[in-house]
Amino acid sequence: MPRFLVEEVTVRESGESTILPLEANGAGELVLALEIFHVKQQQELDVRIFSSEDGVKWATSPVAVFLAKQHCGSYRLGLPDSCARFLKAVWRVNSRGCNPLFRFCLKVEQVGIRTMAGAA
Repeated sequence: MPRFLVEEVTVRESGESTILPLEANGAGELVLALEIFHVKQQQELDVRIFSSEDGVKWATSPVAVFLAKQHCGSYRLGLPDSCARFLKAVWRVNSRGCNPLFRFCLKVEQVGIRTMAGAA
């Protein structure tokens, strides 16, 4: 069952999500799913995902990036393995016109149990 890093929201400016604690069971790969439901023309949405081991000190570089999304749709990225116990999203709204507007959500999904290649 997916968990929301960003529940469906309408934004007109840059911002960031609340902190999402990750479960430590490691029973599968984590996938990020960005769903954009509405966007004005000539607008771009950048979403960066940052990780933390303690929920206080955050990595300086994002662990995943959705760059320059200009259209409605679903976009998926695998989240690399890490020791991270917490995630947060930071989004930037870029406008080539005026009055930017985006409606989107961002989910974290756990997919299947990893299998070892070549295991018999």
